[in-house]
This record gives sequence, structure tokens and C-alpha cells, in this order.
Amino acid sequence: MSLDIASVKASLEAYRFDDLVGEFENEWLECKGQPYDLSREDQKLELVKDITGLANGAGGLLIIGYSTKRSDTHGDDQIHEMRAFPEDRFHQPTYENVIGSWIYPPLDGLSIRKIRVSSETASIIVCIEVPKVAGTNRPALVTKSILDEGRKVETLVGYFIRKQSHVAHYDARRIQAIFRDGLRYDDDIRDNFFALHSALDSLRSQTMTPEPAISDEDVRLNVDDALLAVQLKDRPAIVLTATPRGFLNLKGLFESTSADLVKLIEYPPEVRPNGFNLGTGERSKIIDGKLRRAVEAGYRMLEVHRNGSVIFVADGGGNGLCWGRVHHQQNAYLINQIALIEFVYLFCVFCHRIYISQSDSNQSILIEMKLLNLSMGGRPPKLEPGLPGDYVKSHYIKTASEESMSFKCEVGVSTTPERAAFLMLSEVYIWFGFETDKIPLIMIDLNQEKIVDREELRLLG
Repeated sequence: MSLDIASVKASLEAYRFDDLVGEFENEWLECKGQPYDLSREDQKLELVKDITGLANGAGGLLIIGYSTKRSDTHGDDQIHEMRAFPEDRFHQPTYENVIGSWIYPPLDGLSIRKIRVSSETASIIVCIEVPKVAGTNRPALVTKSILDEGRKVETLVGYFIRKQSHVAHYDARRIQAIFRDGLRYDDDIRDNFFALHSALDSLRSQTMTPEPAISDEDVRLNVDDALLAVQLKDRPAIVLTATPRGFLNLKGLFESTSADLVKLIEYPPEVRPNGFNLGTGERSKIIDGKLRRAVEAGYRMLEVHRNGSVIFVADGGGNGLCWGRVHHQQNAYLINQIALIEFVYLFCVFCHRIYISQSDSNQSILIEMKLLNLSMGGRPPKLEPGLPGDYVKSHYIKTASEESMSFKCEVGVSTTPERAAFLMLSEVYIWFGFETDKIPLIMIDLNQEKIVDREELRLLG
């Protein structure tokens, strides 16, 4: 079925419970196989986390009574079966009390509906419809009241937002950044402005001669500008770029903040919630009518140009590419293999989702990686084979011949992200002097080609 909030509600109201089986959770749909145990504090937190995650996103439905399992092909949670439960396991006043006392400000418009599965049984499922919070009510926060020697102290606060099919937790640093920059967006004004911008852009494209393919000089200038924007110029950085070999004029980039391409930039794909992902946690902005950029200063940046060029920049030092292994980072940077693989793979997934829908299937894409300024005390970076800790003897570690390096590979639009990522990583490992069988988290697919093993990457936690 065509999945949207209205169609899901219509199926439940018509008792067509099997309509949802096989569908995927997404940014507005969360399913739980059984009721929350609200006698436990952690389950109360789980409930309000799920509620505020939807509210701070686009709003949506929390349905209790459908189990999910991870899809081997899609990578997201898929609705497996309807699991109705006895009505006496759901005490609605308790749910309302927890939601009301743990969330601030109150969520006006939230509704809880019990749906009896059949007239013969007392089994039910529950549909909680969560409104999107807007205007001065943004964001909805999770608050926890605690007692300190008889005094009530409001000190524990959490901010959650739903990103694609999971709920992301913003830590103190992210919350501070949000409050610093402000969350009071007037969505109507923004949408109307971007719609007008898109209309003007469409008129220009009808009257202008198509631009030539993107040149190497264009890419170089765009990367320099991106490094300045994220405040990583002349600092350790990893840069990933994707450049179509033909001309593109991406649709939806300036159309609306709710356009699929804009949502993809602001909520890029992830393999695991706490991994090395592309997300900045920031709203994207139109820059000079040429591109849309989401940036977290000093940390990472993701931008998409109207001509199809994509650029990702992240910290190349201890807060990014060379994260962790502190005892190995005393004299020279040691690249974190997992960070390297996850950044490259997710970048390929991100680009694939853009190009597969907006470009000719015969078009090729140039993917390039730059590792910049990875020197410590004048010493270039190091890389080891396998996963961190697999090779403990120092002679397995290879040292780069310079502090900055560049790698390229060309793939077709239809090339899978798993294969494209392997090809890019191969260039890095070979340059360091490793055979490609030393790249971790790789498998052989049905075509007998080496690819990144998404499932093994996800299982890293």
C-alpha cells in the first residue's frame, strides 16, 4: 500500500491489520511489539523518548502491537507481524500521566486510541498520534523530576528527534548548539521562500544554456570553500567528493524544507545510531543560490550543489577520522579503520540515493577522497590492517609518505554503495602498501565481487 499517516490510520480503523505487515518504519512511524512497562523508570523514558522523537521531527504514529525485525536487504526495521495484547495490560491514564509529567511543553493534540482486534476477544492494539511541535513550542524536551532531601529539583533534560527510522539523542554539546543558534524557525515563511526560489530557478533553467560538466578546478574551489565553512582549513580533515561526469540540475534542492532531497541532507543515512555518520544535527541552508549546506563548525559538513556535486568534510584528527586509540596517537595520527570505512560507505549510500533517481543510469560518477594535514610533529599518519587491535605488532602498521594525499575511483550510477565503497577503500589501502584482503568488514557478494559488509558494520554497535 502507499504508506502515509492517513492510509495507516484508515487501515487500522477498517481492521485491515495485515496492511502494515511488510512495511518499514520511517521518520513518522514507530512500532512496538508490546506495551511499555511503566512500572519501570527506563520504560517511562523509552516511551517519552519515542514520543518526543516524533514530535520534534514531522510528527507521526506510535503503534503498540506490531513487532519488527531488521531487513537483510533494506537495512531498516520492517513490520513483521501484528501482536495484539490483552486490554488489561494497557492502562491509558498511566500513559497520559507519564507523557504529561515527563514532557515539556505539553503536546497539544496528542491522541491515544485503543483498537479492539475483534469483538470476540479482549485483545487490542494502541495507536498514539503525535503532533509536530512548531513555533515557540519547539523543541519538546524530556524532563525528569528528582527528589533531593525533600526538595523537588528539575535538572535532568533530554532532547530527542526522529531521524529516518530511529530516534537520535542529542547530547549536551548538541543541545547547547541548538539553543545558541535558535530553533524558532517560521516554517511557513521558509517554505514559501524556498518555493519562490525554486520557481525562479526553474525559469532560469529554461532560458539558460546548459552548463558544461564540472571541472577539476570547480571541485577544488568548492572544497576550499567547504573547508572554510566548516572551519577546518589547514587543519586535519577528511574530504569526500562525488562529481557527475555529465550535467545535472538537481530537482527539489531549493523547493521546500520538506522535500525529500532536503530531508536527506539534514538526516543522512546511518548504519548504527552512534557510528561515524554524515549528519551534522543542523538545519541546512541555501548558499548563494548554488548549493544547500548543513554544517557543524569545527566538526563536519555536508553539502549538495545544484549541478549534482556532493561534498562531505569531517575532522581528520582525534574527533573524527583518527578517533580513539589514544595510546597509539602520541607521536603520529593512527587512522581509525572503522571511521574510514563508515564515512566512505555512508557517503556512497548518500550519493547513490541522489543519483539513482535524478541522473541517467549510464552516467558515471567520480568519487574522490582527500586526507589533509594529517601530520603530528611533522610525522605523517599511519594505518594498520584489519580491525583496531587485530594486529598488535608495530611492524604491521604502515606509515604514509606525506601528510596529505588524494584517492580517486570512477563508478557507474547503478553501482551499489557497498561495491563503490570497496573500490574507494582499495585505493587507500593499496597506497599505504596493503593488499585489499587486509581491508576489514569486507565480503564476497553473489557476483563474486568484494563489497563492504553492511551487516558486520552494523553489528559493531
